[in-house]
Amino acid sequence: MLVSWLITAYLFLNTLANLASPSLGEKLLFGPIALAMALSCFVVAWSHPADT
Repeated sequence: MLVSWLITAYLFLNTLANLASPSLGEKLLFGPIALAMALSCFVVAWSHPADT
């Protein structure tokens, strides 16, 4: 489903932004959380067959 891939891409971009932030809190807390969410969404997006 397209929506799950869009959410996955958004979360991966969010992860990169958090890790590139000058804020230590974003790097150490929100970076790993966003990465875990992105990987979870990737698994869900990958497991669903494409709609026809």
